Amino acid sequence: MSSATRYLSLIALSFGIAATAMSAAATDELPEGPIRDRHELMEDVGANAKKIGEAMKTGAFGDILEPARALKAAAAKVEPLFPEGSTHPKSRALDAIWTDWEGFKRANAEFAQATDALVTAAETDGALPPAVKRMFDSCKACHESFRAPED
Repeated sequence: MSSATRYLSLIALSFGIAATAMSAAATDELPEGPIRDRHELMEDVGANAKKIGEAMKTGAFGDILEPARALKAAAAKVEPLFPEGSTHPKSRALDAIWTDWEGFKRANAEFAQATDALVTAAETDGALPPAVKRMFDSCKACHESFRAPED
């Protein structure tokens, strides 16, 4: 197994653990509206990222296209789910989202570009490892700046 594949597998495992750590009960504690909607969207993003990581690990590259398309669609939904003032004690969204809105938009634009490149690579049997790495790196960069760590 190459070091790039190990790296991607580790990132996918991290997303999987993070996705399962937040239970349905925690989701129910969130208010209806953008806070709950974005939590559910990010749960889906995590699940699709996990599928991509697993496909990379097993070499089932044909299994990457559909979750990559789902991630690309999710990228277009992110910004509207963060209206100013949409905070909650159970939300991991940091105030930096609103105090550095332009930075948040750039981070989401990088995610959108990375998922677009990933879809293209999956559709054309292109260079998947670098496209997958770029996608995971964009997630990590946004999380490091705009999401609180788990308790």
